[in-house]
Amino acid sequence: MKRNIKRILWLLPVMALALMAGPAGAQAAWKPFERFDFRHQVLTPAQLRPMTLLDLKYMRGLVFGRHGRRFDEAAIQDFLKTRPWYRPSPAYRVTDLNADERLNMDAIKTAESRRHSHPGPGDMRFFTARRLTPGRLGAHSALDLQIMAAEVEAWRGKPFTANPWLREYFAERYWYHPRADYGIRDLSPTEQANLALLQRSLRDSRHLALAPGDMGRFRAVPITASQLRGLGLYDLRVLRNEIFARRGGRFHTAWLQSYFDGQPWYRPQPEGHPVALSPVESRNAKLIAGAEARLHRQIATAPLPPSLLEGLSADDARRLRNEVYARHGRVFGDPWLQSYFQSQSWYKPDARFREASLSSIERANVAVIKRYEERGRTQLRQAAA
Repeated sequence: MKRNIKRILWLLPVMALALMAGPAGAQAAWKPFERFDFRHQVLTPAQLRPMTLLDLKYMRGLVFGRHGRRFDEAAIQDFLKTRPWYRPSPAYRVTDLNADERLNMDAIKTAESRRHSHPGPGDMRFFTARRLTPGRLGAHSALDLQIMAAEVEAWRGKPFTANPWLREYFAERYWYHPRADYGIRDLSPTEQANLALLQRSLRDSRHLALAPGDMGRFRAVPITASQLRGLGLYDLRVLRNEIFARRGGRFHTAWLQSYFDGQPWYRPQPEGHPVALSPVESRNAKLIAGAEARLHRQIATAPLPPSLLEGLSADDARRLRNEVYARHGRVFGDPWLQSYFQSQSWYKPDARFREASLSSIERANVAVIKRYEERGRTQLRQAAA
């Protein structure tokens, strides 16, 4: 039995190489390009035309693998491990690619995008002038939709100041160039429509009745407590303040003003202009504030149910985890986080904060959120884009 297992283990690499070679030992379409000089030669569409999606994945591996990049995408990393020249390098940086290599990556990614029956992560920059429909978009996981929605803005240089895990993700994309002056109006009407569709699809995938961006439909319609189920603290705060933003309200809090400046519908009133809410809007704001307060207490007084985390992004989970610390006055080194919590009336900075200040329930909740956050971050890194 042990001998048979050893034989199988010995044969696995051979079988993998045989599969790469294609049926009947035919040479795989990527194989002639193993010696291609991607740094000084540029691929043509005709050279990529015969390739399958798997061939194109391996082509990406060839471009980056020469620089020692380690892929979280298993198909490419497993392929690179079979190449005798591949040496993973911790010194790899996306900036190692020169202009010709970036052109080659553009050609490969364009070819991949054309072979997708439905767009996925990595494809949204090919839809700057092509409007998505629900049928064309197809079904996707919440994570894929989060990435695709972010990618619409990343292509135009959004810096993701409030989302460090997304910022880390896009920093690894060879085409990404963050801009401090990025604004939502840098998007074309088509891109804005695509972004809105992706955000609606994300809301539906999380089984939410309401999400940030929806309060325009509730200026004269009362919301109910059941419609707030599944929303995290960050979403609830954005949703409550959106009621004021829909009336053109300005915000002294930097993170809120920055968020609403990034919404295509936001039209701020002149400085000092009073904002008057209707009775329905005031009631809606009060209801959301009550849900916030309950959830804020819950993370300190009761074990977190898994349903509370379901659908949250890694960045949402990070904010929720730090909410526990903020309750005890922790001062944050991240300027955005500090601004976020500084805007909460209950936050009292305490330079003497220590982890020991947390109760056993709070420590357990932090651990649960941290595991969820790390899982989300790992999935984000593994997303093919």
